Amino acid sequence: MSELQHAFDAHLHIIDPNHPLIENNGYLPDPFTVADYRARLQSLPDVGVEVAGGAVVSGSFQGFDQGYLIEALRQLGDNYVGVTQLPDETTDDQIRRLDEAGIKALRFNIARG
Repeated sequence: MSELQHAFDAHLHIIDPNHPLIENNGYLPDPFTVADYRARLQSLPDVGVEVAGGAVVSGSFQGFDQGYLIEALRQLGDNYVGVTQLPDETTDDQIRRLDEAGIKALRFNIARG
C-alpha cells in the first residue's frame, strides 16, 4: 500500500445530544458525536487519506455553550483545536481558560447572531 496523505479537517461540527441546542431559523441538526466522526474517518485510509487533526467549529445552534466543545476536544486530542463564538461580556480570564482547553479561534456569524 502507498503512503497515506495526511489531511487537516478544517471545519467539522460535533453535535452532542448531552448538550442543549438552540433552534436557529428553524434548523436543529441531528446528533453527530465524536464517535460518529471517528467512524466516518475509518474508510479514508482506503482512499489514501488519514486525518491528522482538525478544527471543531461551534455552530450557531450551540449558542455560547462551550461545554460540548471542551469535551469534544478532550476526546479528540491535541491535534484538534476549537473555533467558537463568544458573547460581548466574555472576560480575558474566560478567554485564557478556553485557550488552555484548546479553543484557539473565534467565529463571527453576522447573519444569525
